[in-house]
Amino acid sequence: MPGLVIMGEEDTLIYPPAVEKAASRMREVTLIHMPVGHFDVYLGEWFEKVVKIQGDFFARHLGL
Repeated sequence: MPGLVIMGEEDTLIYPPAVEKAASRMREVTLIHMPVGHFDVYLGEWFEKVVKIQGDFFARHLGL
């Protein structure tokens, strides 16, 4: 099953190398690095970017 992991490179709650390590253990993963902190993607421009990435991922893998 494909997975999508979006990682905040400036995250202070979840250690970015731990995210990379977890993603590396997944068989079929798309890992996206973003120059943001943990909560930066919940509003504004970064929110719009993340929603687009997620929508494209679902469309690609669900054949929409």
